Amino acid sequence: MTDGLCPADLWGRRLVTALEQVRRDYHPLVLSAAPRSAAHSRALREVAEALGTRVVNVNLELGDLLVTMPSTERTVRLAEALHDLLAAGDGEARVLDATEILFEATLGQDPLRLLQSLSRFRPLVAAWPGAVQQGSLVHGWPGHPEFRCYERPQVVLVEAPQ
Repeated sequence: MTDGLCPADLWGRRLVTALEQVRRDYHPLVLSAAPRSAAHSRALREVAEALGTRVVNVNLELGDLLVTMPSTERTVRLAEALHDLLAAGDGEARVLDATEILFEATLGQDPLRLLQSLSRFRPLVAAWPGAVQQGSLVHGWPGHPEFRCYERPQVVLVEAPQ
């Protein structure tokens, strides 16, 4: 701990600072790269509180919207549904947790490109359920249908504090 803060609080502060630095970028997006955990969710709640907004549980809220759509329309309407979901609520920025649904292979999305496009409308801090490995942003493992690897992504990455 530093200054009496737990690691999740420090992580949250680092995320808020990173968002302030990218706020005027073309894609004001900060990814919080780490496996899903209570500490990760707590850090994202800290960010939402600091920004005067709420945390959007993407798995839950987007899943609820997608289940009402015919399966043939989900791939095409997912980006629009997520945009509409993010348009509601207080505050300028949005904080996204539980983003694993974006990697679902049957939905045919490119999660990083989707988050970047959404950040054009409002600054985003989003959980990235994976890791940064040798400068690459990774989700899953090679051979898995949800595997993603972006070499040197043009995005601000904040990893969990050690």
